[in-house]
Amino acid sequence: MGIFALILLATVIGQIWRYHWAEPAQRRQTIWFVIMVASFVGWLLISLWDKLAVPSLIMQFIPLSLLPISLVVAARRGAWGHPVSRRTIRLYAGSIAVVFVASLIAAAFWWSANKPVAINIADLSDGEPVPILVDTDMAMDDITALLYLLQHPATDLRAITVNGVAHAHCDSGVRNALGLLELTNAPAIPVSCGRETAYPSGVPAPESWRRNADNLYGASVRTGDRARDPRPAAVLLRDTIREAPGEVTILAIGPLTNLAEAFEADPELPGLVKSIVIMGGAVDVTGNVANGVEGISNQYAEWNFFADPVAADIILASGAPITLIPLDATNDVPFSQSFHQRLSQHHETKPATFVYNLFYLNSYWLDGGMYWWDTLTAAATLEDDLLTYDETSLDVVTETGSETARTVRDPNGNPVRVAVSADAPRFEALLLALLNRN
Repeated sequence: MGIFALILLATVIGQIWRYHWAEPAQRRQTIWFVIMVASFVGWLLISLWDKLAVPSLIMQFIPLSLLPISLVVAARRGAWGHPVSRRTIRLYAGSIAVVFVASLIAAAFWWSANKPVAINIADLSDGEPVPILVDTDMAMDDITALLYLLQHPATDLRAITVNGVAHAHCDSGVRNALGLLELTNAPAIPVSCGRETAYPSGVPAPESWRRNADNLYGASVRTGDRARDPRPAAVLLRDTIREAPGEVTILAIGPLTNLAEAFEADPELPGLVKSIVIMGGAVDVTGNVANGVEGISNQYAEWNFFADPVAADIILASGAPITLIPLDATNDVPFSQSFHQRLSQHHETKPATFVYNLFYLNSYWLDGGMYWWDTLTAAATLEDDLLTYDETSLDVVTETGSETARTVRDPNGNPVRVAVSADAPRFEALLLALLNRN
């Protein structure tokens, strides 16, 4: 990068020096090229000052526009021998105009789809706080899901239960959850873990993924004097629900092992929850577990259900009111370069800086294939209008085979409200605003 900068600087100085000593005719021929070089330097300087995102975006197109214009003007004025014919110039100029107008139209469409949405944090605190219990496997986007809730003024977080089946193991998952509570100065909230084995036919995440989750993806947190709740996850779930019957929304953003165990131990619990919001399944889209490196060929399953399909089937058949956020909706909210750029320019709080550092430590997340699966689901518990929904009946394939954990529409299945799409610009704006909420 340093060598590139030196070469660029030498080129700019050389062009300016050449222009300074050139004959009047040569100056007339090359002035547009010098303007183009100067505009490139201006864009570079503005880009280095990362508080000016929009001017930087605009400026990076100016040199690209000026380059063909400068070449046409130079050719017209005889920079490469005798002047080019008017017909050729008109042809070049017309081609440039078409490309320029097409670029403007494309930029307008891009801006309409990606322009920041204004968020008023005060509007999010209308009404009574929502009692929420989070059941999580502490994977990478569970971190932002928890931070989203902890920063949201309408959250009344009652408990966190960690699932040790798929990603983080129990000890590490609990420690990391306690650390996030400490990071956000949250009040004392009970955190416990369940078992580390799924029901039959469950498949844990690859061991390398589990190590990353255990290590909080390279980040670190302090737990302070916070300690693990001694109750197993299923017991903490039961106690939290029974302390406020009909009030607690369960946010399930991992395999459903803990919840299935609690419901089997206490069959009355499904009727005592307000609702269960689940990230899981792939209804009308391809799944996300197929992995040639790990030897997984299943094209239908989503990871949370794949890690414990029997638990997913138990919960969907429980009779509790369920909202499912499957891949059909989360595919609308990939990790985007535009969000990362805005976060890099706006991370004034500890939570925002923590998420920014996670991206810094794991830059490959921005290479494609990563989505705000669990964070969107957390947002759905508090902002119902972020998604559009369909009412349908579903079943989960529990038999071991090529379609294990497939989520299928079945008229004889269990009624579920299913998210089919998401408002990505508003979601990203909410996430950025809440991460930076003081």
